[in-house]
Formats: sequence, structure tokens, C-alpha cells
Amino acid sequence: MKPDLNVHSYESSSSAGEPSFQSLKTWLISAANPSLKSLNHHIRQLHYLPCTDAERLELLDWFRPMITKAGVRLREQLQDSQLPLPEGLVNGLDELAVVHSIVADVYKMVLMKQSADMMHANDSSDEERIEQLRSLVLACYGATSHLAEQLRAVYEAYKPSPEGVWREVHHIYQFAHSIINSSNTISVDGRTGMDEFFMIEHVYKRSLLLGLCNPFHFSFRQFRDLNRTLNSRASLCTIHFESMSAEKLNLFSIDFDSDYPAAPVLTHNGNLLQGEHYAVLDTRELVDSLNREIDMIAAEAFVETNEHRRAEDLAKIEMLRRLVMNWGQHPVRRDKRTDEDVAQCHIAAGFDRIVSHVSRNGLLLGKMASTSDAATDLSCEIIDSSPTGYQLAFKADSEVQFRIGEMLALRSKEDPDSWSLCIVRWARYLSSDLVGVGVFILGTACQRIRVRIESRGLGQSADCLKLTKSGSLPRNRKLMIAPSSYYQPDARLEMTDGHRLMIRAGNMLISGIDFVVFDYEITD
Repeated sequence: MKPDLNVHSYESSSSAGEPSFQSLKTWLISAANPSLKSLNHHIRQLHYLPCTDAERLELLDWFRPMITKAGVRLREQLQDSQLPLPEGLVNGLDELAVVHSIVADVYKMVLMKQSADMMHANDSSDEERIEQLRSLVLACYGATSHLAEQLRAVYEAYKPSPEGVWREVHHIYQFAHSIINSSNTISVDGRTGMDEFFMIEHVYKRSLLLGLCNPFHFSFRQFRDLNRTLNSRASLCTIHFESMSAEKLNLFSIDFDSDYPAAPVLTHNGNLLQGEHYAVLDTRELVDSLNREIDMIAAEAFVETNEHRRAEDLAKIEMLRRLVMNWGQHPVRRDKRTDEDVAQCHIAAGFDRIVSHVSRNGLLLGKMASTSDAATDLSCEIIDSSPTGYQLAFKADSEVQFRIGEMLALRSKEDPDSWSLCIVRWARYLSSDLVGVGVFILGTACQRIRVRIESRGLGQSADCLKLTKSGSLPRNRKLMIAPSSYYQPDARLEMTDGHRLMIRAGNMLISGIDFVVFDYEITD
């Protein structure tokens, strides 16, 4: 099998003459924390630098830690960022993705040359063949790793994957798998090239899981936890090349000729597609592991007295639940979406801010209902709707900023008396100046109440919202929206609703960044 990869063309833009191996190495030795723009400029030189493949790969070894440090510096700025992203951070993530793409092209160029040399080296000894094989697999690993990092940077910028990248990730993995299988009888001192292949397979699994988890549903902080989960748990997945039945859950069909990660296999599909261009990703062990972790964190979170740690635990549970859903349950949209005539709407973001503008009788008061308030400007439009939510479009320069998992209150300009309380579920850039946002409707009418946890004393109370008309949530239950720290299963709460009532907290239905939605029952 011969790799058929796309290597972009790079030409010298310098008027100072052609770079040399020594001049580029000198720059690498002297450079201290170069910018992504500077890295971009110098890495391009590897494509037209007059040097051997060994020298090219040596220079890449110098570049890699610099790229990693530049990525870390950029991501530190992202941790507390809100959407729409500042232009500087969007450009930074775009630049990081381009740098990884250029490095991947260098590895692909070396890979195709080495594979051609290996095909014509029929008289090589076993030891020479093993070294050729290991060099080839390491080139596959380098290309796969940087394509994976390119995808990560693109997803962190809430943008779709570039055309052709997934096809190349699949093709390199398939090629590496084929050459390992065809050379598995060659061994010198116990070395077969399998160690290097396992590294490729780990990166490949991480990439598949990242693409399958619907990354636009995660906040910047959750991306950090997601990356740790992928690093530690990807090995729990299995890739099968043999024929399998589609009667089990947690299976995904991989088409090596496709330009998407994989497709969920529904149990009614019968046997899976077979052939050299197909494989199956099995996530059963991974999903079982995540479910056990959810149970463990939940048991600790609801007895945690530190409010900050409890909020972090609840956010981790929400992230893991979403991973279980996407890697195991294959969610299918049930509600039909209706395209709307684009309608401008007023919008406000943040649980505390929204609660402070809700009256005791449920009316939204003050500036939040005023068009003069910058935080309720008309930079948002409703694109389509369903019984459970809306798709919104935000201008990239909108003054209203939000995070995934944050509460929004919105109303159409044409219906100023009708507000909806929603939670942000996903975001994705539709263009350079427009961000698409998916929101889930929590309720369309509410009342502000005062709630005190019985065990915390008279002074420990907070404003909460009682949903008097739920949106997409069960309508036969009493529902409350409260700060994350105010929820504990079976906790006794005192609710001031014109008069005082004792209630018992029931099941948590939704967890946001700083709030939870749970049902309750009146105990007296």
C-alpha cells in the first residue's frame, strides 16, 4: 500500500536568499519563546530547505517543544474567555492550527519519500528493513500527532474541521497498520516496530473520540479536562478489523476513505460494513469506566462543603455525562426544527444577573427589559427553533458574552413580553463574524424566591428561581433553579414564597456553569 497524501506547496518569501540547515539550527538555538507567527515563518523553510530527511527531522525535534510552549501560553489566555472570542484569541488559535498543519506536511513529505524508498529496497537485510520500518512508522506518528493537534486547535476555536484533514488522519493510520501487518515476521533483537505503531494508534483513538464527542458542547475549561480524559482513557477503546454484528451498543463504523471521524452504528443496521476500507471502534469498556467515575464523583460532590470544589465536581459530572451520551448512547434528534424568518432578539447572560432582574411575581424588571442596556442589545438573531430550543446567531463583536453551560434570558423583538430562560448547549462559528449558538429552553415563566439550606443557619440563604412554566423540562414536577452550591439530594430547604415552606430537594435534572435545575416536593 502506498500513501496518497496531500502536501501543500510552500515557497520561499525571503529576499535574503535560501536558508541553510546551519542558519535555521542557529536560529532555533538562539530563539527564546518565539511567537506563533515567527514559528510559522521558520517552519515553512523546512519544505524547501536543501538538506537530508534526517536533518529535516532533527530540526523538527527542536521545533516541537517551542510549538508546545506557544500552545500552552495561548490556552492559558482561554481558560476564562467568553464567547464570542476576542479577535486576538481567534487569530491565535487559527495560527496554532496552521503551524501544526505545516509540521504535519513536513512529516507527510518525509513519509511518502521513505515509503517509496522502502518499496524499492528489495535486497535489504532484516536489520535494515527494521530501521526503515521504524523510521516510516515514526514519520506516520509525527504526521498523525500534528494533524490531531491541528484538529484540537480548530475545535477549541469552535470551528468545523478543515476539508480533507480527517481523510488524511484515517489514511495514515490505515497505512501504518498495513505496513506493520506486512512486516510482522521481521524481528531483530525483539524489535518489530510495534511500539511505534501503538503510539500512532493511541493518537488516532484520541482523535476519533474528540471528533465523536461533539466538541462544540464544551467550555474552554472543560476542553482542558476533556484532553486529560482523552489522554488517560483512549486506550480503553478497541479498533476491530474483523466482521462484527451491530447488535451491541457503543460501536462506531470507521470509513478510511471518509472525511469525518466515524459514524455511530445503530442496532437495527444489521451487520457492519466490511472490507479493507472499514474498521469498527468499540467504546464499551471506556463508557463503563466513565459511568463508574460519574458515580464516584457524585458521591463525593454532594457531601462536599467547599462550594468551589462542589461546582467543579458538578461541571465534571456534566462533562462526563455528555461523553457517555456521545460515545455510548448515540443521541438522535427527535424534535423537528423549523426555519424561522430571521428575528432580532434581546438577550441577557448569567444566572446572578438574570435572577436579580426577576420580580417576586415573575416579571423581568429594570434594564434587562430595556433596549438601551448594552447587555441586552440586538446583536443576536433567532435562526431556527424546535419545541425544546433555538439556534441563535451572534455577531462576533456582540457586547453580550457567554460561556457554554451559562444561562441566557431572551425575547424576540416582535414579542417583547415573552421571555425564555435557556441554557447554552453548544456554539460554533458560522463565519468569521458570526457565531451560531444552540440553547435549550428551561422555562418561559418563573418567580424569584428566597431559599435557605436548613443546616446552614439563618444567614445562609440565596435568591433562586421557581419555574412556574417549564419549557422542555417535565411539566408535572415542581422545579427550581438554584446556585450550584444549594443542591444536595434529599436536602431540606426553607423556601420563602410569600410565606415559608419546607421542601425536600429531589433529582438534579440539569447542571450549568453556576446553577442547577432540580425538582422538589413540599414537606409541610
